[in-house]
Amino acid sequence: MIFNSKNILFLLLLAISCNKKEYTIDNLNNGKITKMGHAGMGITSLYPINSFESIQSCLSIGSDGTELDVQMTKDSVLVAFHDKELSTLTHLTGSVNDYKWEELKHAKYKQIPYLNYSILSLNDLFSNINKEDFKFTFG
Repeated sequence: MIFNSKNILFLLLLAISCNKKEYTIDNLNNGKITKMGHAGMGITSLYPINSFESIQSCLSIGSDGTELDVQMTKDSVLVAFHDKELSTLTHLTGSVNDYKWEELKHAKYKQIPYLNYSILSLNDLFSNINKEDFKFTFG
């Protein structure tokens, strides 16, 4: 093997990466299984996915947290919304990042039985969650 700067850098990175701590079920989460929801209670819920009600319901039944689908509005507000296109679930067209939060927060879901639900900002969600040790993953 010819030793040039690229090879030496590769070998150095390889050596460093071999020193990573090994994680096992015993040292992750103190050996407990983490119970997580999917966008709250998921697609079979009485509430729309990523809505406050679905997330709160998920947390209230004893889950450790939930995965959320997160997007950013034109004015950099993080919101919980799954689909790329707003028209699949709401009466708006375009994508979340085409709108400012003030325009988007009044969008209502268009499917029955979700007509009274709106898109949720992460700020509103985290301001209204009662327990601080819930886990959230973002998709």
